[in-house]
Amino acid sequence: MDVSDVATRTVNIPMVGIQDDIDIPDLAAKILQVAIVTVFVYMLATIARFRKTEKILSK
Repeated sequence: MDVSDVATRTVNIPMVGIQDDIDIPDLAAKILQVAIVTVFVYMLATIARFRKTEKILSK
């Protein structure tokens, strides 16, 4: 049992991270976050593949 669990029981507030009212802006923000991470991972993979190809060609 950590401090946040004790605090939520004594003050009668929901646990951190639990949210009942998820609206369109919340969903849009999460979708945008996933899109940004996906593009970032794709860019890293492309750069790594390019560097590997460049290394092979330079030998």
